[in-house]
Amino acid sequence: MTTPVPHDQETAAACPWCIDGFTPMGVHPDLGPVFRMCPTDDWCDVCGDYGLFPADFMPLDERINAMLSLGLAAVWCPNCLGITSVIPLTNNGGIR
Repeated sequence: MTTPVPHDQETAAACPWCIDGFTPMGVHPDLGPVFRMCPTDDWCDVCGDYGLFPADFMPLDERINAMLSLGLAAVWCPNCLGITSVIPLTNNGGIR
């Protein structure tokens, strides 16, 4: 059962790309399955809608710590908080 959403907050139910405003983008080698915002509209002027959102949701601080434990750092869009890049780190925390 879903919670009714006011008409002005509905995602495009007839849009073949939308799953609550997001569309699957495949499997990223470091992030796993990812989504991006539905390509039928412009959402973020900062990253140009290229930010990726991992399918396995976790709070931001947990995501950062999990990636750091794997020797990776994410570059986040400051507007939509999508991940725009993944950077490998060396053992001392510097960029390779």
